[in-house]
Amino acid sequence: MAPAPSRIASPEPNPDQADEEHQPPVQRQNTVFTSALDLVQQLCHSILPPVPSHGSESDDEVSPSTPILPGSYPKSKTSSLTTDVWLEHPASPSASDEATHTHGACAAATQYGSPPSQTPSTAPGLPISATAIENMGSALQGAHNFTVRDRARITNMVGVNNVTNYGGTIDLDVMKIFMEEFVSFDAVHDSPVQDPTRQCHPETRRGVLKQLQDWFDDPDADESIFWLHGPAGVGKSAIAQTIARSLSRDKVPATFFFYRSDTSRNDGNRLFTTLAWQLALSIPGFKTHLINSLNERPDLPRKDVETQFEELIVRPLQALNEISSQTPFPAPVIIIDGVDECVDEKLQRRILKVIGNAINDRRVPLRFLICSRPEAHIQETIDNFQCPTLPLGLATLDDAYKDIEIYLKAEFSRIASEQDLDPTWPGEEIIQKFVYKSSGQFIYASTLIRFIDDEYSCATTQLDIVLGLKTSEAKKPFAELDALYMEILKRQPDRNFLNDILSLFIGCLLSKFYPIVAIKSYAIVMNLSEKELCRKLRGMRSLLKLDSSVDVYHRSFLDFLEDSLRSGQHHITQQAAERQSLNLITTSIVRHVPIVLEQPDSHELHFSLSVCLDRCALSVEELQEALHPLMQIQVKLLGMEKSWQRLLPCNKCNILFIIRNLLMYLTCRQEASKHEAAHTAQVVEQALTEHAGSFGPLTPFVATEVEQIVLEKSDLDDTPSSLLVHLRGTKLELPLSAMIIDLICSLLSFDYVETAMRVRSISDGQVLVDAIDYLINNGDFLSRHGTAIAHRAALLALEVHARAPVLPRSMFCSGDIPQHSIVNEYPLMSLFTSTFMGRILDRSYVLRVSWMFKEGRLQVVHDNMNTCQSFREWRRSNPGLVMMLRVMLEVAKAIQYVDLMDVLLHDIFDPREIFLDSECHVKIFPWGDILPMTRLSAEEVHQRNIFILGCTFYELYFNVEIEQYRDIIYQSQFEDDMIQLQGPEPPSEPEISDELWQVIQRCYAADPKSRPTIQEVVQEMESWKID
Repeated sequence: MAPAPSRIASPEPNPDQADEEHQPPVQRQNTVFTSALDLVQQLCHSILPPVPSHGSESDDEVSPSTPILPGSYPKSKTSSLTTDVWLEHPASPSASDEATHTHGACAAATQYGSPPSQTPSTAPGLPISATAIENMGSALQGAHNFTVRDRARITNMVGVNNVTNYGGTIDLDVMKIFMEEFVSFDAVHDSPVQDPTRQCHPETRRGVLKQLQDWFDDPDADESIFWLHGPAGVGKSAIAQTIARSLSRDKVPATFFFYRSDTSRNDGNRLFTTLAWQLALSIPGFKTHLINSLNERPDLPRKDVETQFEELIVRPLQALNEISSQTPFPAPVIIIDGVDECVDEKLQRRILKVIGNAINDRRVPLRFLICSRPEAHIQETIDNFQCPTLPLGLATLDDAYKDIEIYLKAEFSRIASEQDLDPTWPGEEIIQKFVYKSSGQFIYASTLIRFIDDEYSCATTQLDIVLGLKTSEAKKPFAELDALYMEILKRQPDRNFLNDILSLFIGCLLSKFYPIVAIKSYAIVMNLSEKELCRKLRGMRSLLKLDSSVDVYHRSFLDFLEDSLRSGQHHITQQAAERQSLNLITTSIVRHVPIVLEQPDSHELHFSLSVCLDRCALSVEELQEALHPLMQIQVKLLGMEKSWQRLLPCNKCNILFIIRNLLMYLTCRQEASKHEAAHTAQVVEQALTEHAGSFGPLTPFVATEVEQIVLEKSDLDDTPSSLLVHLRGTKLELPLSAMIIDLICSLLSFDYVETAMRVRSISDGQVLVDAIDYLINNGDFLSRHGTAIAHRAALLALEVHARAPVLPRSMFCSGDIPQHSIVNEYPLMSLFTSTFMGRILDRSYVLRVSWMFKEGRLQVVHDNMNTCQSFREWRRSNPGLVMMLRVMLEVAKAIQYVDLMDVLLHDIFDPREIFLDSECHVKIFPWGDILPMTRLSAEEVHQRNIFILGCTFYELYFNVEIEQYRDIIYQSQFEDDMIQLQGPEPPSEPEISDELWQVIQRCYAADPKSRPTIQEVVQEMESWKID
């Protein structure tokens, strides 16, 4: 049998040789030796030079088949003879049998002479020199699949490994021969391939290290397993290395650091053999019992991990405990790092189950520190442990960014000192940029420093390459990070799914399809159940946060995907991601609409997805193409006999709202793209400018005979049809004819919801909204017909706007911007909706807003903001009691007005949107949406507004901030959270009247149903005769 080659430390594998490394090992014949002499004979035959034939004085080699009989021992050429090894065997039945058994051994003996005082034929053993045994030892290195039978012994093997009783028993060093193929010496924490600098930087990870140290030192700790988990690159291995190198062997007797790219460190079958080998070196007495296990079953290293753990670790420890009952406390800890780096996922589970079961049964006096990524199957396995486990997630620690900042500042300071740079280099701003980009992951920071600190390059040049100020085709700053991302991505077997999910994720994140963050929403779009989606994403849990929502652990991962040189086949541009995302969302909507319309009461079928575009890189043409299927659905919805907004019985399904919002976004983009071109809306704006805010006198109306009949016989079926026929023909030519105005007035006498239902196309909705916008903003019309008809016209316009994705085209004209206007930037959808409401709502309560292009972006302009101040600014002026009450009454009336108009402001009424003009009249910024287009009921909105009104009263009167109240406003939480809240008790100063205090208390009562209506609040405050 040819002996196995000696194993040496494996170098880092070449990715190009990955296929070769995973080839199955060459199968060797399983050889059985009937005695130790057979073994030595074979070994000597392989490693010793052939012996000359009997009686020959020449140095010619003897054929291996030449028999050498007992007594035919040539004299040694060496004058000094040292007998190093004796081979002892049972008495052979005959000399001839013995001769056949000792062929190779005799050859060795003939070279070095006979043993003292004995003849070869009668010697109980055969002498072999140290040199021969050294050769024999080398031959035995890595040998396996052989058995030595009978009770022969090899004793006193000097100069090799001091082996005794080989054959009958196995001592430690020959045990190494058995186990070397199955022990991963490179996986031990202090092996040559482990980077000794890969430890926590001083002053960092103090909290984690202290928690681990406390657990190590606590003899009363209930948990025998500490699970340290976190995404890729968060620093788990560095923490494990720091612990392993800082503690003595009696506290950490064994370690194993998995590494996927190294075949000697990625095989879970080597784990327990490697740990057993280290325990034999670390725990007194363990070696003897381990040898006993191997004596009885030399094939243990080839058994499954369950048997290995039981026989190589549990059994020796139990035998050791039977002899000595003094188990060390606290129990020593075995460190296993990178369980997820084991190439076999099923084997990962089995290893963890073996450990968990043994700890639960208290069969081993050991504890385990297990470090891994939060892969789903690992978490599931550990969660099912019956024994107490102490988990610690590094991704959720608050001090990660601070630690990275400390690390970067220290390392940049060191580099600056070594290269004679400015001590303040590279500057606080750049350091903070890197801290942010790290996402709390140390691998980003360490990779960055390793690149900049290249000994053959200038640090400032390297930094410029990282910052993109200089290009370098040869140098890749984040090569290590890129390799990590590529390794994780290639584990995903379904390439189409990977491309879709990454496109959806990037598209939603970068173009603000917000808030598609819920895992349930992703599942809906991907046409999978949540469980199926999570299972498909199991291999990416170290990159993506997959709890109730979906997010990325590493911001640098997005940079990686957007850079084609780094990500290669996984490269995804923002535009491509947005296009694919929109296609996936549109396909999902089309798939669900029939189900929702046919079974609106079946909640389990409800499409739950919140999607609204903010900024999108797609062109108008690309948007039109992607959203074309939704336009077809919109046409069908407008043809329905019932209003689809009121079709759905609850707020769990918003698929139809999504259609409207996406199409509204398309309308905004289409109209905004025309603002510099010739457009009908410019005619409207010109008229607005010429009449200085008034449309002038209306054209006198003299009805024809046919028109008079139409007016006299107006009904809800004929009037809208007649009006729309006239409006289609006018093409919005100003001024409108008196006939059209009278038809609109007749139309406004009907219920605005029923009237809006007569709008059966987007084009009809557009011309009707344009006409109403014209009249509401015409001073002469308002003076003739009063504010009541303007109120009804605004309600109709809002309802049409909710039914069809249309906006007044006049608001898309670029007019003169007031010189002192305050300009703020808002999302596109909210901007246009606010502009629309500001144009048609009563300006006694609502600010008029418009928009402008500035630096390629749409921005909101607040009219007359040079004469207005915010509510909070006014509050800081310490107004008197009468002025406070007067302003609060106006705030209540403003809320009453928007409630009557079915308008939802800012998800929840926010004092930040309250302004006061120069005469302290309250005006509300119309930031929100039309109530039918939200998933909230009118009752919910009104209750929430009352709650905020009470809190605003409290803050104003006592000049304090209510933290809980502010959190609710700014986070826009829903009613379920507010039910648990109740306003505070009044402070001792200033005094407050019972009447006012009762109003405040009732408004922010914990039970929403006990709060008053806004009408009740207004009536009570008006009864105080404030003026």
